[in-house]
Amino acid sequence: MAKESGYFLVIYPSVPDVDFICDCRGDVRIRVSRTEKKNFYHLSVNFLYGIVEKFVFVFENISDSAIKSEEMIAAVNWYKNKIGHSGMEIVSFNLVSN
Repeated sequence: MAKESGYFLVIYPSVPDVDFICDCRGDVRIRVSRTEKKNFYHLSVNFLYGIVEKFVFVFENISDSAIKSEEMIAAVNWYKNKIGHSGMEIVSFNLVSN
């Protein structure tokens, strides 16, 4: 577990390809799941997706309450730099009703 810039990363060796981003205040909890692009078929609203090389990262808010989008983006940007993929493209899909 590493602590920097108000965030820390939790990694469980028994849960491969999943990380947890947490902030030191305890408000932000984000599950990060990684899968290869060729195995990724499901896109849903209310998630952020990171695309880099041959992988897709799914960022899911698992906090006890809703967090602001700015808090989510700040945590995701911290994570991108932490894992060495600062060029990761971040996308989201939102439903717009007429």
